[in-house]
Amino acid sequence: PWVNFIAGATGLGWLRFTLADVIGEVIWVTLYTGLGQVFAANIALVADAMSDIVGFLVALVVAAAAGLWIRAVLRAQKARAAGKTGAAAEPDARPA
Repeated sequence: PWVNFIAGATGLGWLRFTLADVIGEVIWVTLYTGLGQVFAANIALVADAMSDIVGFLVALVVAAAAGLWIRAVLRAQKARAAGKTGAAAEPDARPA
């Protein structure tokens, strides 16, 4: 979608833009049609592979979110403990 703005900002003529756009569309349509032809016979295998990938990605996102949450909780506990004792939150922190 940003190609239109970039083409206009750079002063690309409408004829060159249209020619490049048509060539790009032909390439994308050919690519998607070719992929459809290749994977049409193996759609069940592709669906199984995608479900495995999606499951892995969901597990990865959940693990990353849990790690970030644990880190935030530990930092908050460390900051509270440092506030009660008056010590610096991190002992190796250098003064500014």
